[in-house]
Amino acid sequence: MNPFAKKYMLTVEAILYITLQNDDEPIKMAETLAARGISPRHLEPIFQRLARAGILLSRRGIKGGYVLGRDRKSISLADILEASSDGGTQSTQKKRTYRAKPVIEIVLEELEAKWTDDLATISLDDLLKRAAMIEDGSPKS
Repeated sequence: MNPFAKKYMLTVEAILYITLQNDDEPIKMAETLAARGISPRHLEPIFQRLARAGILLSRRGIKGGYVLGRDRKSISLADILEASSDGGTQSTQKKRTYRAKPVIEIVLEELEAKWTDDLATISLDDLLKRAAMIEDGSPKS
């Protein structure tokens, strides 16, 4: 999944919603996504991949839903990006053969690699601290 993709940003928003509930009670996917105005069919496969990667835990049953799979300080945005990706873009890129790759594609690949490296340094906890600072009127650094 491209880190610039809207679906990735919606995924992070949904995970933050789950994180903010902070009561270890599973949050139903429909509730999580409805709170963000997102259709469940768009992110269900991504939530399943996040659960397989241990970022989310999926609990079945009437009171089932999703909770964080590990401490929010240990979940980086890069972890979410990697786990939510279906691998389609990488495998497609490997199958392509270019005699001369267009410059824009090379630049975008470099930017995506840098972006992914930067995302690895930002955890869910960092995002929540920044959100609290914004709500308190503190500088947005």
